[in-house]
Amino acid sequence: SNGSFRFVLKLDGTSFKAKSAPHEFEPSSSHWIQIGFDTSTGEVTFSHSDANCDEADDVSDWTQLGDPVESGGKASIKPFSYFVLGRRKAGDDKYVLSSGKIYGIRLTNNDTTLTEGTFSSLSGAKNWALSGGLEIISPSDGSMPSAVPSPVPSASPTHRDQPSPSPSQKNNLIVILTDQQRYDTLQFVQEERDVPERARIRTTNLDRIAREGAYFRNAYTHCAVCGPARGSFMTGRTIENTGIRTNNMAKDEDLPGSDAEYKLPNLLTYDEMLVNEYGYAAEYYGKFHLPNSKGFVYANDVRRGAGALSWFGKYNEDGSKHLSWGMAEFYRIWLSRHSNATLASEQNEIGDQRNTFSTYFYDPDPLDTRYGIAEDYGRDGVKQPDQHGQNRLPDGLSITAHQAAETIEALERLAAGDNPFSLHLSLHSPHAPMIPTRKYYEMYNPDDMMMPDSLLDDLANSAYSNNQIPVGYDNATKVQRWTANYYGLITEVDEWIGKLLDKIDELGIAENTLLAFSTDHGEMLGSHGMREKNNFYEESSRVPLLLRMPGTIPAGTIVDDPVSHLDLHSTFLDYSVGRTDYETDGVSLRSYVEGGPNFSRDSFVVTMWNSTDITNDYRPSRDPAFMIRKDNWKLILSCLGSDHQLDMLFNLDEDPAELNNLIGLNGDTASDAVIGKAEHLK
Repeated sequence: SNGSFRFVLKLDGTSFKAKSAPHEFEPSSSHWIQIGFDTSTGEVTFSHSDANCDEADDVSDWTQLGDPVESGGKASIKPFSYFVLGRRKAGDDKYVLSSGKIYGIRLTNNDTTLTEGTFSSLSGAKNWALSGGLEIISPSDGSMPSAVPSPVPSASPTHRDQPSPSPSQKNNLIVILTDQQRYDTLQFVQEERDVPERARIRTTNLDRIAREGAYFRNAYTHCAVCGPARGSFMTGRTIENTGIRTNNMAKDEDLPGSDAEYKLPNLLTYDEMLVNEYGYAAEYYGKFHLPNSKGFVYANDVRRGAGALSWFGKYNEDGSKHLSWGMAEFYRIWLSRHSNATLASEQNEIGDQRNTFSTYFYDPDPLDTRYGIAEDYGRDGVKQPDQHGQNRLPDGLSITAHQAAETIEALERLAAGDNPFSLHLSLHSPHAPMIPTRKYYEMYNPDDMMMPDSLLDDLANSAYSNNQIPVGYDNATKVQRWTANYYGLITEVDEWIGKLLDKIDELGIAENTLLAFSTDHGEMLGSHGMREKNNFYEESSRVPLLLRMPGTIPAGTIVDDPVSHLDLHSTFLDYSVGRTDYETDGVSLRSYVEGGPNFSRDSFVVTMWNSTDITNDYRPSRDPAFMIRKDNWKLILSCLGSDHQLDMLFNLDEDPAELNNLIGLNGDTASDAVIGKAEHLK
């Protein structure tokens, strides 16, 4: 109750082993371990002694919590919500609390260390087996004093000040996140732009969400590449604050030299808060693309035994983390259970190529790098964005069908439970390989597809003039076929979202469920002759964003102000549990939707790219580092004045295709008003 407490553990003449990498310690005498936690600072300390003690208080300077527990019987670690959470920086003896990183004691050859990944939840050990008489010594009633709060890692002292709302105040959260979907691939958006009906994408169900909720016309990702974008989406913090500045850094925070090793474990995702502080049940399906530890909060993170899979990664046979995604493995296992998938398991026609994601075959289009090659070329040197064509798998066996069906099944289960819930559907589509199954491959006529105004941009006055753009992505005929495939993948996603909406209606939970839809970043799709993302052009950095909560969010709301994915952490907590005091780099969008007497709009968005740290070796100083969007103006600039990229300023009202850079090579002749606007945004 005065701000600190300690655990004392006793290991007496028994062994303590890890399942996957056995280590044994058999003391000749009792071995005592003390773990201390200061609730005011969040620091965890530990010490040990192998003195032959009859009582814990025989050890100098130790504080004993209650009577010692005699050894013997089955070992147990009681599910205290405040049991040893933390992360240690190299060379530092103190461990700072953070959710998702849970540490336990490992004894090896008389050496006591703390090791991570001991528990995936506080209800029991999953990665470690305990044997012998290991007990927590606690008060005689087996509980901690009620005055000791459950410590919460925080970026702000106010995190602990917010009382938990009553159960009636807790709303469910459903998040649908696609991968690489352009902001303008919504039917109603294309209708507003007078796109001819024959060329228009069909997204009936996404349009329904917008019609029944709020549409954010100018929403932006924080970083236009998968892993960094998702780290910011789920924590509400910039890539500088998450430490995830590249996709590789998103695989595991223990990668050598990764800032994420020190930064990410000290940040809470909104789901970690909803589960650990408010008693939510949470499940996540589809692409994760974050360090495995951030998946421990989800109930479907099942990793039983060495080599087992979860949605959040695969584990090696020795139990160590394997730096790959569990999503693809789960999909391949799912396909293997469907006998009709064998229709695409062999090269039936000369020229068929193997999808490097699913390992099943498809018929390549001319834009595909393996088009016209007779033999099964295999995987070497072939990237996902190189693959275009028709998927030979039957309709209904796509990655979208797999991920969405799993999520709908989880929704029924969660809705039947006693707790409020958070459910994620993180779809791989329309990310490459862009190979829809036959129904969606044939859905759109390539000849009807409209080409972007910037297709033939020579990038002469662009910061991206030195980028190596693959051949063919400025070819109108090839891009039309590519666009038809891309639209087909999105329409398939939309149809599955319709099934999810139907299930929500059937379960009667729409009014107490915040439904959010967005994507991690956009897709160039031939704009400026480019593919993929990785830049600040609108097609890459601007994203669709929809929120729906009938009875709370006014139907048909349109927000024109620039907003960011950084705002969603605060927004989700606000609508779910009324929490508004947790510090992030964004703000709750509730005021943008509902207004209020003191609400004023002066909105701007900052989007970042990895080269903000020019000491790293990932595209250093080659690309711009920052984008600032305010009103109709957009500034793109480099990290340092000594960098050689051109800065870029666009008036999006007058130049929506971003073809007329008002500065850059025009800087010497630009008007004072233009230079003033650039300096103001900078």
